[in-house]
Amino acid sequence: MQSRVFPFSDASSSDAPQLSVRHTRERGCSVVTLTGELDLFTREMVAQALERAAVSGRTVVVDLSELAFVDASGLGTFVAARNRATAAGADLVLRHPSSAVSRIIDVAGLDSLIATNGKSRVAS
Repeated sequence: MQSRVFPFSDASSSDAPQLSVRHTRERGCSVVTLTGELDLFTREMVAQALERAAVSGRTVVVDLSELAFVDASGLGTFVAARNRATAAGADLVLRHPSSAVSRIIDVAGLDSLIATNGKSRVAS
């Protein structure tokens, strides 16, 4: 199993959000695990990791079990990644969001666009 970790922290502020991204392969899928907070400051790193994962044409699973927070820019990153994955002949699945992250996904309506925890998409 191949694993890459891309830690992010802004040394200019002790209050800066931190995020790590780990990319592995699991049962024929590309799995991108996010740990920490996904926001305006960390979204580009996530976008790049998801873009690399989608190139394989495999299903991209975004493991959110260790993600504590996501803002609107992070949700936009998921939508863009879903569009790139679809264009590459792959699918994007959000797996195991915490209850707080799940609520944000539901309120934003992303659960009807992107499969979550293996549920099928309702709309494309």
